[in-house]
Amino acid sequence: MVSLTGWLIGGTGMGVIIFCTIFGIFFIYKSKKMKASLLTYSGLLTIFTGLFYLGAASDFLSVLITGNNLNNEYGLHGILAYMWVAPAVILAMYLGAELIFPGKKKLFW
Repeated sequence: MVSLTGWLIGGTGMGVIIFCTIFGIFFIYKSKKMKASLLTYSGLLTIFTGLFYLGAASDFLSVLITGNNLNNEYGLHGILAYMWVAPAVILAMYLGAELIFPGKKKLFW
């Protein structure tokens, strides 16, 4: 049985993942249509930041389907949530550098 707090956290996590994935795919679709490369990176960044809630959402789905929480003996909840930080930070740094200094791409890469 899921508690009220579990419904709030899990429902919010699922909502964020679904919302960010839909908008990220929409941004990528629009970028291919408009041939705008920065919009592709923005779509990927949106998807990756939405996946920060993957640990909470997968635990919520696990409780709903099996009735038991995820086995967090080895930190699975944290791994699922925070493995998306590195790709998101790299994409955010690239987007920021490209927007602030558009002509000096060689200095950053």
